[in-house]
Amino acid sequence: MRIIELFNFFLFYYSRLETKSENCLMSSSLEKARDFIHLHYWEKIPIDKLAKIACCSKGHFQREFLKKFNLTPVEYINDYRMMVARNLLRASSYSCAQIAEKVGINDIFYFSKMFKNIPVKACGNTETIDFVIVI
Repeated sequence: MRIIELFNFFLFYYSRLETKSENCLMSSSLEKARDFIHLHYWEKIPIDKLAKIACCSKGHFQREFLKKFNLTPVEYINDYRMMVARNLLRASSYSCAQIAEKVGINDIFYFSKMFKNIPVKACGNTETIDFVIVI
């Protein structure tokens, strides 16, 4: 009976290590995809490209991204763009149309609608955030 208990203990312990390792790898891959968003937010970012960066399928990437960041990749991209736009509105003399273009939104009316409707929640403390401004 002791041998079976010991075997089950090692089996359980090993399976936990493997899962933890996989979760760490997935977390690291998701952070790479998130960093890509931060560096390329003004560009069109296909979910397929983010999934490729995270080394997983599109569906799996979207599920895991939602689990980790509590937002879908599209919501995260839009929230990040709005956070950058908000900071640009505060700190620069650019017009709304120029800011919309700088954050990757070419339609000023769509930008205005997004800015009014999407709360900036993806990036934590929005008062002191480092971001890249492309001029």
